Amino acid sequence: MKRFTLINGLALALLAVGVSLPMRAQEKESPKAKSTTIIGEVVDTRCYIGDDQDQKGSKHKACAEKCAKAGAALAILQEKTNKLVLIMPKEDAENPNTKFIPYIAKNVLVSGKVFEVGGMKAIIPSAVKEKK
Repeated sequence: MKRFTLINGLALALLAVGVSLPMRAQEKESPKAKSTTIIGEVVDTRCYIGDDQDQKGSKHKACAEKCAKAGAALAILQEKTNKLVLIMPKEDAENPNTKFIPYIAKNVLVSGKVFEVGGMKAIIPSAVKEKK
């Protein structure tokens, strides 16, 4: 009986450790937002990343506007790093593209909270203005 209780006790202890470790890992991986301003060009992800790759600038503006209005995500192509920062909505069921469609193919300064999860950066914007 003692042996059975000891084995059950060890099994419960291992189970507790096994459950708590992944939870701690999730806590470490959860995003920590940093308020910052990023500078770059507003691009549509469909044509910048997709089949046509690297489509941007004034020559691509009309196509990017169509893509954004159809639901393709917009992003900021960072000026210094040439990396994309996805534009995220502040609220659920909010379309983040609406505020940025007028800025497609333009260089902008976007302030907000930046998250990085799984190697992907995203910003929840609080302000946007064209870079002069």
